[in-house]
Amino acid sequence: MEDVERLEDFIDRGLINRGFAIWLTNVNSLTKDCNDIENENKNTAYYDEFRICNKRLINGPKKMDWKKTKKTPSKGTIKGREKPITIKGSYKVYWKEYKDLSNEQKNINEKNSKKKKSNKVFKYAILEVQKKAE
Repeated sequence: MEDVERLEDFIDRGLINRGFAIWLTNVNSLTKDCNDIENENKNTAYYDEFRICNKRLINGPKKMDWKKTKKTPSKGTIKGREKPITIKGSYKVYWKEYKDLSNEQKNINEKNSKKKKSNKVFKYAILEVQKKAE
């Protein structure tokens, strides 16, 4: 969300007319539906304020701050990210499948690895950031 905040700042300063925040991941916990996460986790996580789960609605102006979380994160978790993020616009996050690598040739590191196989389904989300019509 820091990128969204930065794009909004560029727009406010007249440096750009619009921009796009693009995320790409193969981490399932990031791309789950927000409702599914709420049903699974009755205990709120310390990072819920910053979650970018599928169908998350962010209604700006919104200040995302570690101090608003119900659980206290460790200093190591927030190191370098102590400053709150302020989002001015309203956005809805939608994750879509980008590429499924399940049928691709095995990665050379996975052939001999004893580690759990990685998730091979990559998803993306794009937020368009532009000045709102007045």
